[in-house]
Amino acid sequence: MKAVFGCLLCLLLSSAQCFAVKGGPQYPLGNNVVGTYAGVMQGAFDPTNPGSSNTIGIFSLGVPGSGVSGGAFVMFSRGRVFSGSIQGFADPEKATLKGILSASFEYSIAVAVPGQNGSINIQNIEVTATANGPINADIANSRRASTFGGSVTRLRGEATLSISQGTLEDNLDPTIDRLLSLVVSGIKQTNSVTVAVPITVGR
Repeated sequence: MKAVFGCLLCLLLSSAQCFAVKGGPQYPLGNNVVGTYAGVMQGAFDPTNPGSSNTIGIFSLGVPGSGVSGGAFVMFSRGRVFSGSIQGFADPEKATLKGILSASFEYSIAVAVPGQNGSINIQNIEVTATANGPINADIANSRRASTFGGSVTRLRGEATLSISQGTLEDNLDPTIDRLLSLVVSGIKQTNSVTVAVPITVGR
């Protein structure tokens, strides 16, 4: 009887192992994505699009326990500094961040305008260039411990920005001059939430 009981116990333990969850908890973050994040967006190397490799952006984002995440975003691209905001949503179950980047650069151009009696007048026209697009990133704990002890929560993903120099198509849609592919890399700096004020750069 003991031998039969022993065989049944071994079979039960073997079956239990088959249904065990492998690889630890499904969500190593403990569903805690709340905090303040900061990071960079580096242009991906693309020989067909020199504007991507000559682009870098930085951002700061506060992720609250409820509601929409928000922060500041600034980007340098081909001699111009675009400044604006980032709005997003962090999903604690999927450990992802999805958001929208919106930045602008204001400048003026001098245009010759015909005047009376054949004269030519110079008129300054204000123009606003824009950089808008989505950001998609994963939120995960780094496997390596930080210098200060403990693991670091990281953001890794990508962003795609549509650059318009301020002109419009015949249907009044903005003219998209180029698309920028950016690699997103960031960290959670603190578990408290600080919403950065959108950065404004002068003319």
